[in-house]
Amino acid sequence: MSPREHAVETRLRFLAFRFYDGCPVACAHCSIEAPTKKPHRNSVTPRDVIALCRLGKTLGTKPLVFMTGSELCLGDPDLADLAAEIVLGEGMVLAVLTSGYWARTEQGRQDGLHYLRRCGISHVQLSVDSFHHRALDPASAQQLVACLTKEGLSVIVNETVNPGQPSIAPAVVEQAGVSSSIVHTFTRNAVGAAARLQAAHSPLSAPYHECDYGAALYLQADGFLYHCSGPASMCQGRAVGRIENGQVSYYPRTVAALRTEILPLLDETRHSDGDECSACLRHFKGRTPSWLKAEQIITTCS
Repeated sequence: MSPREHAVETRLRFLAFRFYDGCPVACAHCSIEAPTKKPHRNSVTPRDVIALCRLGKTLGTKPLVFMTGSELCLGDPDLADLAAEIVLGEGMVLAVLTSGYWARTEQGRQDGLHYLRRCGISHVQLSVDSFHHRALDPASAQQLVACLTKEGLSVIVNETVNPGQPSIAPAVVEQAGVSSSIVHTFTRNAVGAAARLQAAHSPLSAPYHECDYGAALYLQADGFLYHCSGPASMCQGRAVGRIENGQVSYYPRTVAALRTEILPLLDETRHSDGDECSACLRHFKGRTPSWLKAEQIITTCS
């Protein structure tokens, strides 16, 4: 299967990479224990990340690039250089997925904004999960949303909830004094996608956000490509390919399984109000901070 055929089959919209090994938290919906050792770079190299971005450009589309695990790398100058290369050298749009743990104080918020600018990041997806051990309290989340939108960044607030559990995400946006037309929110089911698929295709009790299946391609710190984002999805049987030394390889058998198993499941469980990923993408493309210009990313923020 060619990369272009692969993109068509999986409706690829997002690329994401985790530059560091491990996860800093023990999320209840992943059931993964937090590592006790200091996180470190694993087999993913800057060259691998750039290969992922170039792969995105060969697919006949221009996916957003998400940097995950930002709590581990906030302030890392090497990663800032890589991020700037993604934006400037590769012409990609870079977003960050974060719990906002770094923004608990005013100084933390200012330092974080400085780093986002240095990286050339223009989009922020903020998780306000009650499952997340490092999630901000609602008041701090409101302050961060207000701060990010004031800076001109586009913001999505997402939350993982138990079936039937009310979401606080819309209230966070409303109490931040920001219009819901500016900040997009979504919720998703609390069960790990890969875990449920492995468990004899158990019936789902709530819809999934479409990002959970098929719309994203993740380069994790083990060097393998996955379609699911959480650590629970990182098992050998779920890998759809690998990037090594700047070369991309696919596993046709696994990709075929994704096509026959995951995509039909997605179609059955999609939110009744439409394609949520398209809403995310439209939102992201609609806002770009005025300071995000090639000559400003490095010169004013380094």
